[in-house]
Parts: sequence; structure tokens; C-alpha cells
Amino acid sequence: MKDVIFITPTESPNLKDEIFGTLTLASLLKYADISVKIKRFFQFGDISDFDGFISRAEKDILSHKPKIVSFYTRCDVYHVMIKIAERIKTVSPETYIVFGGPQSDTCSEETMMAFDFVDYICCGEGEQTVVPFFKSLLDGTPNLSVDGLVYRKNGQIVANPRPALLSSFDDLPFVDFSLWTDIEREPKHVTILPIDAGRGCPFNCVFCSTKSFWERTYRLKSPDRIIEEIKLIYKTFKITRFKFMHDMFTMNKDSVSELCKKITELDFKVVWSCSARLDCLSTELIDTMVDAGLKRIFVGVESGSPRMQKSIKKNLKIDKVNDTIKYLSDKGVQVEASFIYGFPDETPEDLSQTIYMILAISGHKGVQSWAHRCSFLPGTELERVYRNELTEVSVFTDTTGDFGATACSDLINAHPKIFPQYREYNSPLRASLNYFDYFLRMVRSLPHIYFYLSKYYTPATMINMYYDWEKANADFLEKTDKHVLNEKAVEYLAQNDRFISNFEKDERYPLLKEIIRFSMDLSAPKDKCVTGIYNFIVDDLINKEKIENYQKGITRATMCPDGTNKFSKIKM
Repeated sequence: MKDVIFITPTESPNLKDEIFGTLTLASLLKYADISVKIKRFFQFGDISDFDGFISRAEKDILSHKPKIVSFYTRCDVYHVMIKIAERIKTVSPETYIVFGGPQSDTCSEETMMAFDFVDYICCGEGEQTVVPFFKSLLDGTPNLSVDGLVYRKNGQIVANPRPALLSSFDDLPFVDFSLWTDIEREPKHVTILPIDAGRGCPFNCVFCSTKSFWERTYRLKSPDRIIEEIKLIYKTFKITRFKFMHDMFTMNKDSVSELCKKITELDFKVVWSCSARLDCLSTELIDTMVDAGLKRIFVGVESGSPRMQKSIKKNLKIDKVNDTIKYLSDKGVQVEASFIYGFPDETPEDLSQTIYMILAISGHKGVQSWAHRCSFLPGTELERVYRNELTEVSVFTDTTGDFGATACSDLINAHPKIFPQYREYNSPLRASLNYFDYFLRMVRSLPHIYFYLSKYYTPATMINMYYDWEKANADFLEKTDKHVLNEKAVEYLAQNDRFISNFEKDERYPLLKEIIRFSMDLSAPKDKCVTGIYNFIVDDLINKEKIENYQKGITRATMCPDGTNKFSKIKM
């Protein structure tokens, strides 16, 4: 029996996917002698059988006979949380249903009006309020004066003032990692751990919801506190790989530099990743971070168009983007660069510039580019401006995904104010990008090929590369899902992309075909070692040298089922 069950949308048993905020709240309750447990989505089985998933979740949760079930809500799974909560309340009316997290925060009053089985919503940071409020529920006398609480009174929705943001994280007790080790995990699932490094971003991007949730207030844990958490994790798990969780980790360069210095003084070597803005990364700071173990970084570029950078209030200087990413690449850092396409006021020329930038940076070693169709996330300036122009859709984009969304389409479409992220903005450009996600996947699979072929276009007309690609593969694409990637379709396209055939007269066409053949052989699953002979130097491809520098030659590549690859050059 447990007093409180927390539900998180964690889809994988990998520790790196655990939600640190929920662990913090659960630990605080445990330290207050309240019995608590965290349950994750992956423990409820496959969601493809949606009704079965909800039924299994309800039975699993209620098997612990909780008095309170608290849900961490996020925009891509809010509908699932609502369905689980409804089922629990139906079976166990006496169980309190509490929502928290970014999605329910942004539409708390609408949620309370729409779903009477949700008893309370806790808005804002909960570290200072979770213990007194949950204790009051367990005592049977709910404390309705708690900051951030949204509740019903005499048929009306009441929203208390938000709690003050934490001024310091160092006063919080260390989390209890036994709440993450209460389930067995395979060794492959215990390799990387997230560390909550701080919260908040002071910038003002129109597509971002966290700026409202954290009130654009940047806070970073002290270097000493982060070091102590690293030591605790190493002692508990023997893990030396970390994800520093923060929307804008490098805002305070002095603190990050001090942290890096302390990391280098540890008795064990660590590697880590973080998120940052490119204009908050100097070469000196990158050097310091790399020396301290930085191996991967996530950066949001969003658009390659200077005009769109101003329109979306990202305000990156486009001429500096490629230089910074190249510097990171040259220092051996793996870069994940994120883009957004289909903004309401985006033009074909704007998107052409984005495509060109994706191609340009993808040629650097260790750089992966991701692009997502613009979604109108709740709590964003973009959603507030365009909410009255959004229309119902039947297909969901890659940003929000289709994690049970199709099964919940009636629920989603009945509440447009709660689920704006699943609605569409109709513009000629967006309407012409039905298979753009497939195109981007091909670009990411073969960046050198597509960058080389970009010479047949200009930065201002690069959108025509997509249209030509779509036309070349039209027969197959018309049979696939629009917007949402079908992995089997992606695999087929990788093997049978007809776009390359448009360039048979190019002097390097035979070499391009060889590179494609090698890339497909390298990525295809094998049940035994396979040896291929390729008409170019494979080592150059693996090192992602520019295609103009390839030397013509013969390479033997042996690809084994254990994932290893052996290369040997053959004399001409």
C-alpha cells in the first residue's frame, strides 16, 4: 500500500529518460514519512493497444491502493494522463487525482472545467508546497490555501497565486535514488543519468512554453551542489555519464566555467551533455567545457532565415551559426541541432535558407540535424496569437507525436483550448510540405550526397530540392502517411530513393551511387558478417570529409552483426 503514486510518461527503462522533477517531489514526500512510488508508462506495456494500456495502467496503479495519484503532465501525453485519471476515478472514486507539470499548468482552469474527475492541479514549482498539501489530503482536510493550487469551490474554479520561484536549489535535500532503483533494469539501461542543473531561460522565443512556466527566470545550481550530486550518483550507480538538464545551461558562463574546473578535479573522469544557445557559447567556454568532459550538446537553431530569426524572437546571428557548430565539431563534440519549419509567416525563401543551413552544418563530423513541423504549444506566444485560426486535423505531427493521440482524437478535438498543439494552421507553404519529414530523414541519412547536389540550387530556392525529391518519389509517397514518419517507409526510401537519378549526367554520379550503396549496407541489419568492395576510400566517408576531397580508390568494408566495422584499403 502506498499513500502517493506518481505517474510519469517515461517510455523507456533507460535511466537517462527518467524525470528528475518527479523524483525530487517524491523524495521530499518520502523524507516526510509519506509512502510513495513512481510508476512509468513503460511498465504498463505497449500503447498500440490503447484500451489495454489504460486498463493495465489502472490495475497496476490501484494495486498499490494509493490515496493520491499525481500525474506529471506534458503536451505530447496529456490525453493519455486524462484517460488514466478518468479510469482510476471511475474504479476508485475516493482516490484523489492531482495534476502537475507544464501542460496542466498552462490550461489549469480549462482542465478543471472540462474534467470533473481531476480534483486538483498544482501550478508552478512544487518543492515548497507538495509536502504540506499532500499531507492535508492524507489527513482528510485539504489545505486550499496552498500557493499554486487550482480547485473547485461551490461550482466555481479557484486559482491561488503562484508560488514564488525557488531562489536557491542548494537548500533542497538530495534526492532518494532508491525510487529509481525499485525496478530491475538491464545493464544497457543504466549508463547515463540526468542531473537537474537548474531551470529557466531569460530569452523570449515565441514558440517556447517553458519561458512562461519558469517566468523567464534563469537559475543554476551552484557548482558545489552539482559536484556533490555527481559524487552521489557515482557512489550509487558507478555512472560517470550525465545529462545536465537545463533549458539554457551556459547562460552564466562564470558558473559553468567554475563547475568545469571542479569536474576536472574529481577523482574519476566524467562525460556529459547539455543544452545551450549558440550565442551563449564562446570558443573559450567550449574549450573549457570540452576539457571537463563535454561530449554532446543540443542547440536550437530553428531557422536559417535572418528574417524568421527576428520574427520568432530567437534572434541568432545566422552568419555565426555554422562557425560555432563547426568549432564544436572540430573539438569532437557531437551536436544535435534543432530546426522548426512551417511557421505561419514563413515564406518559401525563408524555408530554403533553413534547408541550406541544415545541409551546410550536417557535413561537419558528429552533427545531426532535426527539424520539426511548427506546433502551437499551449502557453506559447505563437499559440495565443494564432489560436483562433487553428483548425481540426486527423493526422498528428512529429512534435507532439501520436502516442495514443489517434485513439483519443474525439477527446482532443472536443477541447481545442486544451489541445492546441494538435491543431493545424493552414497556409500554402505548410500545405505543400506533406512529405517534408521524409525528405529531411533522407538528408540526415546522406548529408554529403544532398549537400553536394545542392549546387544545382541556390540558398534562396532550396525548397525546389524538396519539391524535386517529392516528385521523383511520388508513386511511393502517395501510399504513405503524411507528416508522421513511418519507419518502414523510411527504410524503403533509403534503399530506393529515386531523386539521385535526376543527376545521372553529373560527373560524380558513379561515386555518389557507391556512397549510397555503402551507407545502406552499413545501416542495414545483418545476421552475419558481410564484406563489400566500394569504389572510394571509406575512411574519408566515415570521417565525413567534404565530398570534393574524396580520392578514387577501392576499399573493403566488413560489417559484423555485433555492430563493428572493419576497413582495409586495397592497392589499385
